[in-house]
Amino acid sequence: MTTTLVLAGVHTPVSRYAESLLTGDGTRVLRPLADEADPALSDTISTVTEPAFASPPEGWVTEESNDLVRSILYARGAVLVDNLAAWVAGKITAANAWDAPEKANAAVTDATLELAALLSALPYDAVVISRELGLMVAAGAPVDRTLQDALGLANTVLSNHLSRAVLLMGGRAVDLSAFPALPY
Repeated sequence: MTTTLVLAGVHTPVSRYAESLLTGDGTRVLRPLADEADPALSDTISTVTEPAFASPPEGWVTEESNDLVRSILYARGAVLVDNLAAWVAGKITAANAWDAPEKANAAVTDATLELAALLSALPYDAVVISRELGLMVAAGAPVDRTLQDALGLANTVLSNHLSRAVLLMGGRAVDLSAFPALPY
């Protein structure tokens, strides 16, 4: 089975590409919630944590969950993690680390390693949609930088452990899987 990290900009129509990777009824769309993160923290956090899928295809099941590991285990079939940035924001909030970037990075790295281990061992297809930092506005506020740094770590961990990593840019899907992995 294939596990794919799909990286895209904030306003890229990533849902169409992700949908093409997962066919069939019963695919579970997992929507992490960033609702524990104070939306007043910054406009950037509010923007990057919005779901990528406005409306999943007919026959797909949508579930809001911050416990991705448990939700993936219960899915027993193809899964799509709708927005990794929202999950990362939730992990930072749970660690009470918005003003402690090193603590945020440690919490997110540990949680992402657990998620990567599960995803890489799945007997069914999985897709994780995330934001590519190079396609985002540079962080202006400290909380934005905390989120961007932690999301960058999560992307790196997943791209190192999943079978595929794809970047959507200019209407193309660029497979990054053959390129050397960076350490985290």
